[in-house]
Amino acid sequence: MFKQVASVIILLSASMLASARAAMADDYSRLELDDTSIGFSSPGNAYGPWIFQNLRYVFVIPGQGAINFEYSHQADGDVNYPTHGNYFAAGITHDFTSRFYANVNFGYGTSNPYGKTDLHLEAAYKTTPDMRLVMDVSEDFVSYWSGQTLQQLMVGPTYYYEKGTVQLRYMAAVNSGAATKSGAYVAWDVIPDPRSKYTLTGLFGPQQYLTSLPGVPLSLANYTGQTYTLGGEWQIGRTQARGLRWGIKANGFLSQINQATTSAAVYTGRGFTFGAWTTY
Repeated sequence: MFKQVASVIILLSASMLASARAAMADDYSRLELDDTSIGFSSPGNAYGPWIFQNLRYVFVIPGQGAINFEYSHQADGDVNYPTHGNYFAAGITHDFTSRFYANVNFGYGTSNPYGKTDLHLEAAYKTTPDMRLVMDVSEDFVSYWSGQTLQQLMVGPTYYYEKGTVQLRYMAAVNSGAATKSGAYVAWDVIPDPRSKYTLTGLFGPQQYLTSLPGVPLSLANYTGQTYTLGGEWQIGRTQARGLRWGIKANGFLSQINQATTSAAVYTGRGFTFGAWTTY
């Protein structure tokens, strides 16, 4: 799952993968399409806009797992590094038991701003008798067109309560020629009723999906920051009780990147995502 600024949106607002077990689609297959635009404030006004589209399909097999496919296109309008590229990914989630499941996801980017290849491995175990507390560990391996690499570990709990979920992850990331850096990812889903969901996320520390883009050198040792998303999705129609249903989604995005040693600002990014989804 872990993967570029597109992935910060795709991952943080959809999951950084939005899990095949997304609350509004637990036992449903899901298709979604969205568009994101991000503008920047930076010294010299060097960055943006970044505009990208994402198409994602998750085919759920109740009691067994899910298969997911993803396509993204991103165009960056940076002053010194204008670029565009495409990204393709596929993965599978398998339920080994009622408590234990795992996910494998592989992605390929045709050029910057995407990494060349990325592999995501993840395992989760429902620890409590009511299966509401899930412990999760994942590892990501990313290679870039520049020849550099990134490896990232994430571990932590997810708690499912009656009206949503709370997720906390510790992350440790290291890239070619840089020391290991630690950070944290948090997410809070609120589901007030079956027709709506609201999500708040935060990523603190290494901003690997951002700093791997052209114009910002890939160096977790030199750049740090924080990224937030706030959004929701709403059902606007359905055919029958367990038939086709559809709706819209919207997310706001705020990210600040600083020099790790001097705290000097690199940029502040602000963006918005709008999309549509359907489940069946």
